[in-house]
Amino acid sequence: MSGRTRGWLIGLAAIAAIQVLRMPVRNGREQGGFEAPPAVRSAILTACFQCHSEQPRWPWYTQLAPVSWFIHAQVGEARRRLNFSTWKDYLYDPGTAARKFGAINQMVRSGAMPPWYFRMLSARGRLTPAQRTAIETWAIEGRAQALKAEPN
Repeated sequence: MSGRTRGWLIGLAAIAAIQVLRMPVRNGREQGGFEAPPAVRSAILTACFQCHSEQPRWPWYTQLAPVSWFIHAQVGEARRRLNFSTWKDYLYDPGTAARKFGAINQMVRSGAMPPWYFRMLSARGRLTPAQRTAIETWAIEGRAQALKAEPN
């Protein structure tokens, strides 16, 4: 057996062995309450809920280590930063709501969201210019309303 063949076999054996270290697929409780104009809601449900909610869809490749480790870490971080499953909780505090709306606007406007790797892996992650504009406008208006409601 050549060294190259042996290397491939060892690599394949290592990939097979690390499959026992898969990340568990866990979806949390969906609390609901996310409301937005229909165009915005549709865009966010399609492109953002995959990582920023408790109900993502887990495609087959999210079960393959080491890819699963990266994807689960990204989803966990995304939920920590913004979780549409708990959207109503943000709206109870005008300061928090203003920050969330401002961050949504900034991230969508800059093109940082959805991230490049999600756009590459899923057509669902690609927002059209019209969807981006709708989300930005909604976020700007939501931030303005939250700032008006914030006590001085």
